Amino acid sequence: MRYNSQFSKLSVLALIILIPGCIWGSVQYDLTLKKGVIKNIELGKTTRLNILEWFGPPAILAEKEGIASLPSEGQDYEKMRQVDSIVFFKYFLERHTLSEQHVVYYYFNEWEKIGGVSIPIPGLALASLPLTSGNLQSRELWVLVNRKTGRVEDYVFLEGAEK
Repeated sequence: MRYNSQFSKLSVLALIILIPGCIWGSVQYDLTLKKGVIKNIELGKTTRLNILEWFGPPAILAEKEGIASLPSEGQDYEKMRQVDSIVFFKYFLERHTLSEQHVVYYYFNEWEKIGGVSIPIPGLALASLPLTSGNLQSRELWVLVNRKTGRVEDYVFLEGAEK
């Protein structure tokens, strides 16, 4: 019986030391820009209403001759900065003859993938050293819409990651 009692104490001690080393996880979130839905866009067939239904209101609605408001860079997300809307047409300038009827719906998603493990520190019960890694990822979608026809004439989808 004494052997079992010592075995039980050692088992409990081993679990206390090893369990923190077994903790790991991953956090990922995404908003609206899903590749499967983006593949549904058909030039000349998809309507602006389809775009609004699939992705919701754009982050920016850029008119050819106008000013767009963007969130400020840095820590003050409440402030907006003004930029010339033509920057949202950059991917379409060489491929299309643009008029006042053209607008760009701009969408942007950002999320983080985080993973980690916690390694126990020998000799310190319930103490561990967390090791995590992750990267910031983004997706951007520019949709060129002709207001007169209500149809999508072109779009650009970019996906990237920053470490």
